[in-house]
Amino acid sequence: MSSSARLKYRVVKCSSEDPEYPVSELLTHSSQTKGWQTARFCDFPQEIGLQFETPVHLRQVQFLSHQSKIATKIDLYTALPTGGDASYDSVSFKRLGYLSLDSNERSQFQARELKSVYVDVSAQFIKILFHKCHVNRYNIVNQVGLIALNCLGEVLGPDLANGPPAPNPALARPMDGYQPPTAPSAQDAAQAASDEMRYDPQTLERIRSLSSAKARAVEAEDYEEAKRLKEVLARLRQTGLLLRELEDRKKAAVQNEDYDAAKALKSEIDRLRTAIDRPPERPMERPVERPHSGRSNGNGGRAGAGSPDWGGAVGAVGAGAKRSSLIRYEISPAASLLTAQSEPVQPVQPVQHSAHSEIECSDCCNDGQKNVPCADVEECAKTAPNTGKYALILSYVGKMGLEALPFLESAKAAAELANKADILILMMKSDAVTMNISVRQKLQEQGVQVHVVDWALPPSMKYIKQQNWCGQKDFIRLHALGLDSYDAVAYFDNDIEFQGDITPVLRCASAGNFLTTNGGLGEALNVGFFALKPHRLLLQAAEEFAKEADYSELNGWAEEGWKPCNGYYVGGECGQGFFHTLFYKRQTILKEKLLGAGQKWNPLQIDKCIWNYQTTFQCDRDFDCSRVRVHHKPMKPGSDPRECLKTKGKVLASKTSSPISATSHSLVRLLSTNEPARHKDGDKTARFGFYFPVHDQVEGVIEVLKSARHFYPEAPIYVLQDGGSVDFGPLCKLPRFNCTFERAPGENSRWNPHSWFARMRNATEFLQTEYVIYLEPDVKITRRHIRDPLNDAGGVYDNFNPSMSTETKAYLERLGGDREPCFNITWTHFGLCGGSYFRSEAILDAFKPEHVLRIDWKKLREKEGDKTMSSDFAMLVALSARAWTVYPWEESAQYFNDAPKDPSHLLQFQKRWPAFNASAAFQHNHKELYHANISNDERTVVAAFSDSAADTTCHGCVWYKDGRPQSRMRIPSDPPNIEGEFSFTFSGVLNRTACATAKSSLHFPGSLLAHPDYILNAGSDGLPLAKDHPSWLLKSDALVVDARRKDGGGMLILQPVFMEAGPLWGQASTPRPRWLRSILATNRLHARRYGHAMVIRWLPSKPQLLDWQRQQCGDLSEKECTKQNERENFNWEKHRMLQEYLESSQNFSHVMMLDADAALVRHEHNILGSVAKQLAIQNRDIFFTNEDWLESGSKRINGGVIFARNRPFAKDLFKDTVDAHSMGPQGLASWRIGIKNHQCTSNEQICLNDAMDASSEMRAHVLLASGIRYNRGGCTLRHCGEPISDENLKLGLDDPRLEILHFMGDHTLADQVLCDRPVDFTGEDANGYGCSVDGSSVLPSDKNSYL
Repeated sequence: MSSSARLKYRVVKCSSEDPEYPVSELLTHSSQTKGWQTARFCDFPQEIGLQFETPVHLRQVQFLSHQSKIATKIDLYTALPTGGDASYDSVSFKRLGYLSLDSNERSQFQARELKSVYVDVSAQFIKILFHKCHVNRYNIVNQVGLIALNCLGEVLGPDLANGPPAPNPALARPMDGYQPPTAPSAQDAAQAASDEMRYDPQTLERIRSLSSAKARAVEAEDYEEAKRLKEVLARLRQTGLLLRELEDRKKAAVQNEDYDAAKALKSEIDRLRTAIDRPPERPMERPVERPHSGRSNGNGGRAGAGSPDWGGAVGAVGAGAKRSSLIRYEISPAASLLTAQSEPVQPVQPVQHSAHSEIECSDCCNDGQKNVPCADVEECAKTAPNTGKYALILSYVGKMGLEALPFLESAKAAAELANKADILILMMKSDAVTMNISVRQKLQEQGVQVHVVDWALPPSMKYIKQQNWCGQKDFIRLHALGLDSYDAVAYFDNDIEFQGDITPVLRCASAGNFLTTNGGLGEALNVGFFALKPHRLLLQAAEEFAKEADYSELNGWAEEGWKPCNGYYVGGECGQGFFHTLFYKRQTILKEKLLGAGQKWNPLQIDKCIWNYQTTFQCDRDFDCSRVRVHHKPMKPGSDPRECLKTKGKVLASKTSSPISATSHSLVRLLSTNEPARHKDGDKTARFGFYFPVHDQVEGVIEVLKSARHFYPEAPIYVLQDGGSVDFGPLCKLPRFNCTFERAPGENSRWNPHSWFARMRNATEFLQTEYVIYLEPDVKITRRHIRDPLNDAGGVYDNFNPSMSTETKAYLERLGGDREPCFNITWTHFGLCGGSYFRSEAILDAFKPEHVLRIDWKKLREKEGDKTMSSDFAMLVALSARAWTVYPWEESAQYFNDAPKDPSHLLQFQKRWPAFNASAAFQHNHKELYHANISNDERTVVAAFSDSAADTTCHGCVWYKDGRPQSRMRIPSDPPNIEGEFSFTFSGVLNRTACATAKSSLHFPGSLLAHPDYILNAGSDGLPLAKDHPSWLLKSDALVVDARRKDGGGMLILQPVFMEAGPLWGQASTPRPRWLRSILATNRLHARRYGHAMVIRWLPSKPQLLDWQRQQCGDLSEKECTKQNERENFNWEKHRMLQEYLESSQNFSHVMMLDADAALVRHEHNILGSVAKQLAIQNRDIFFTNEDWLESGSKRINGGVIFARNRPFAKDLFKDTVDAHSMGPQGLASWRIGIKNHQCTSNEQICLNDAMDASSEMRAHVLLASGIRYNRGGCTLRHCGEPISDENLKLGLDDPRLEILHFMGDHTLADQVLCDRPVDFTGEDANGYGCSVDGSSVLPSDKNSYL
């Protein structure tokens, strides 16, 4: 019989190709093959034509699709010339059928789909038609791609007189002595192709078997049997469709690591398979002699030559034979796509266990090629050395936080049992240095040693995937192979909990055995655990293998294939495939390598149900969970009541001897026993005093003191030396400085809350002023402040550092409730840096020892990290715990040395970073002051202390037992334990029913229009208003265009165009600026072209000022207060508009909100329709975009583009945000979408980001898309204040990814881009409304003029 081989072909036709992915890529196959892709924005269908050198008998066509550029459907045609020279264009093609491809959404575009079409037809030409692509966020230019295309069959040669060769035994397997039927008809071939496209391989195999049996029955004129088999086939095909769907869903669940869902799907699949695999009953059995077969290996597939068939008479059982289950055989893996010929495979022999076997899993161990019995760890340990030096190995890539090692306590207990094994964590040096003090202390307390390594990927590794790859975190663990100072090491993933003694594993490994388990869903190896006797030669072998071994999804690593699995498995391209190939498939090479070093190498697999538990998959049904020693997955309970779960250390606790004591510290520090003298002679009339803690920075201190004294000549200044060597006392005695200087023992107060509070409280008592302003050596004082404080404390509007968690906020509000029952924290960020003010009354109360001692600093640090110890954050904590209000102060700002100089850019920069305010009195972060040019007289008057007192540099290590310096504990020490009502154990929601209904008794006139001189009186002049004014418009809104085909439904574009207090937006009686007109005209064109409506709002809702804003404005005039809150209120109007128009009587299907400076620039297709389709595909309700065009912006929502689907969640969200903003500092107690006690007092972007962090419900309904495509900053066309994330952004409008351009910070660039380039985005000429110089053009009445 002939065997199928890969057929050579040439490409004779191709509709289009991407220059970077030409069709010639399909002619070669390797891991470096990029594959073919169509041209961008091509027309469908696309066609590829193939020609074989001579006629062939085609058996199979294989398509390996691109992971994201996926065709919805592929049609397959063949042609065989009847004589003479024929060309592709002259032959007549016959359609075999079509195949549909999955959208790949469920795998998050991480897997590629391999489609194999089985045919049995002679041909010399193949025509393949690719229909339109699936829409997804990674295929922004509407392409289709193939990574590989293979044709398998036999060459016929030019003489076709002998007809096609005999059928391939891999496709049809007759019994011995049976003459195969004639070649199948075209109808049979089409049916075969159709079946291949619709059914999974296992069902397809059964269909082929039964089809062969039916054909034989017809050949033997056994029509009764043929009829019966036909009915069986019909039922099988019906069930097979469901199986295909279930298999696809299971595959997606595995890709998403949703093992509970995958397991449930597998149970249903097994149930259906059992029904399918049951041999069809016959009225009378025909005894057939059959070879004895072994146990199933669980892999399914086709039998080798001469093996028994599945269907019809072949499926019957011979007389006296016993058959308890369907026999399955291993097949060549899917990776054979790149193999010249298939290799016959023998049936897998049954796995036998002795009666006393302790193995709890079935078919879960392999030797690299086939399933084998699992090794018995306990028996192995009995023959190994009794003891040795062991280590447990962990690893981490990236910046590690406290949450990175959730089961470290159990690892510590397991190490204690395993002959007091060491615990090592492998880290790159670049990552190790980023660990904060809290993490280092935790590791030290648990006895974990940080083992720094040189690489996370082996040097010169041949295969490296650039994106979405688990490479580094998998391959860094290879370093465990070379730790040969240990007799045995065992590596464990960080999500593993130890539930029993692992000593037997280490003992067994010390005898030269390499131990692993398979994966949670049958992967050949799970890289989350392995144990071995280390040797440097092993690490060297791994490095050499990484250099030489390439990887392909079809053939795995080094072309070794995927046995015993039936093709690719999760992690195959990472450590799991690498380890299995090197240590099992190439074990012979390793054995020889180590033999010369006198070391044994024996790779074994052990029972995963005991030693690496990963759900009940493959574990015996009655498995006893108490037998689990190492628990890997699941992390939380699922749907299976038999599932073994994490114990949170309860199991090992009873088995472990006394715990390891924490490492003691013997550092001796100077005790603080002195307090500064009180200010006796200060000016009692001074409202403001200054507290200035210093160290050894001279120039900055002198410069700040000079400016403070210049602008505040009457204010007392208190300078405190905290452990430095510089004596500023003589300087303070000079009349021009006139300050008080005290020296305190070094306690690094800036990072030690107890010390900071005691010293700042003492300074406040000394100053005797109404307010204290805190200074640092990098604070530039530009003038005397003119805006008095409105709250109890305030500093920089710091939205660039993380905020406190909702749990911390609730905890502090609970503490603050003792003083003020309805207290609500209005500010949750940093910001109390140099230049901040504090009400003295608040300091004296909040920093009292008895109040400071109520705060659970230990658990706060566990929750919030090292930032808890910073004075910026610690003061916010202490003040909030006593219900004192903290909110940013307009006179306190952050200096940015990269702030743009251009006024329009600067405006947008300030919008993004509200902390930037060049006119503020106190400017923090002026580091140039450290090098200020001070006079020689000033420099010489500064002296150094004669003694050198000890200093302190640690964070969170100085604590006072009773809150006073005299009771300072040993340095370093941990925070005092807090028990009872003040402990940080509160995780619920505060009960504020009584507060929720409280209303402010203050009412102020809210309309800014009451001020004739305010710029908003400009009105609607100069806007592109339509003649119609439909009744469904709200408030003073204006219609720009309504191109919907009918009244009601459709999509709506909203764009607010308020005039801020400045010339950038135009002024009364003058034309609207050209940049704004060009954007409005561009968006109008898009709305017209694709049948949308467009509405603009030129007048904000009345009243604009809210009660809480007016109250915070204090004595400011209505006009000034309105201007002060103008920008944020304008932004909040967007949410109000979305709320209102989602409730419109027009019942719009979708509503898009665009900032006034955002333009829809891709007129080639319907942008709104594309976004709507994405929401529908992913079943989401709201579309936000991030700022991923900037290096640091991928997790940050930008509110300039919002697209909402008209569904209840979207309506509720914008009602919630508007209500929360209206409530101000009080917050909204209960949001409709489920958030509790959340406020929105700052800008709407911060509110959205915080809400996303707080609500899993919101995350489930929101699609956060790429700003590169749908909301790209206009700065990318020139220069951004931050580094951009992708050099391709410099392509600008030539970048095909770009859909929406947002000219924030670059408004004046808009008309240059939209009007002054060869392409006119407005659809008008240079004299049209959008692009004319004065905006005076009359709008044409004929809408077709825009098309």
